[in-house]
Amino acid sequence: MRARLAARNKSLTEAERNRAISRAESALRRRTRDPNATLDAAGQEQAIVAAEVRKFGGQRAVGAAVRAEAIEIEERGWVDVHERDANGRPAWGPVWNARSLGVMPMTAVFVLWLIDQYGTGFTASNYAGHGGGSFSGRGRSLDLTIPQRRSDGFFDATQAISFALAIDRAATAIGAEWRVLYDDFSVARAVNERLGQRRIVEVANTTRNRAGDVTNINWHGPLVNHFHLDLGF
Repeated sequence: MRARLAARNKSLTEAERNRAISRAESALRRRTRDPNATLDAAGQEQAIVAAEVRKFGGQRAVGAAVRAEAIEIEERGWVDVHERDANGRPAWGPVWNARSLGVMPMTAVFVLWLIDQYGTGFTASNYAGHGGGSFSGRGRSLDLTIPQRRSDGFFDATQAISFALAIDRAATAIGAEWRVLYDDFSVARAVNERLGQRRIVEVANTTRNRAGDVTNINWHGPLVNHFHLDLGF
């Protein structure tokens, strides 16, 4: 936070630091009813930090900045999923969609384990901003597809169940937690009952703008059929 304040030429001035300490000491004296109470070094630092938080825009702004910085640090370690080894073979497996962006190293390792557990009969992809909530843009989310489909557009149930169980084995191998969004209830029920955990979740909704136009389809079934996978590690 201090570095960002300095970059914006908004570091606390000496007068602001002294004012923050003075206000904190006044509050301490009122609270303790001791007119001679003073802050120790730790208390002075706490008062200065509180003033910096206010100048930065509040705790919410600080939290957003910390999260952005953490994501930037993560991205510096991302791997190029299209990297090739010394023999010209795909270093992270041949299943990646050509337009996929990089991902966190453990996500790429997960895909190698999934190939080991299921074979290469699937595709994996990642894109900018992929994932919802705390997963957004962090290289921990994948869209996975298998070619076997039913006449209604869903994946073949037997193959989908087999694929989900392979996901579980691959995630277990690297010590990762996982969740899949997929809207075939029969597959979700079969996998969740088999694993004894709610690993597959059904999500189907749309986002509209003020004019009522659909701007996003959050659907994981025949309209845009795929397993959306989030990995936690």
